[in-house]
Amino acid sequence: MIEDAFAINQSTFDEAKYSNAILYVPIGKKATYQSADGWKNFTNIEEFDYSTGIAAQQMGKDVKVVDAYQLNGQKRNGVQRGLNIIRISDGITRKVVVK
Repeated sequence: MIEDAFAINQSTFDEAKYSNAILYVPIGKKATYQSADGWKNFTNIEEFDYSTGIAAQQMGKDVKVVDAYQLNGQKRNGVQRGLNIIRISDGITRKVVVK
């Protein structure tokens, strides 16, 4: 995982990618990427907790993981390494990968 943003050429991605894609960056690094050459062209930059695989913006301070499941629907004891289906306290269900 790259913690610090290295410069990329502005033409690395096309305009559609810069405006439509979400660039996930490590928590605490959003400002770094917002000022780094090339990366700063992304309209949507969100911090991501790579240890849990859950985006910080999606998981605000008041939002918690309520349930975690395997792909076959079997309930897990919390988020685990691999692919998880999680239900969070704001009612949203997401698929997340934990490395």
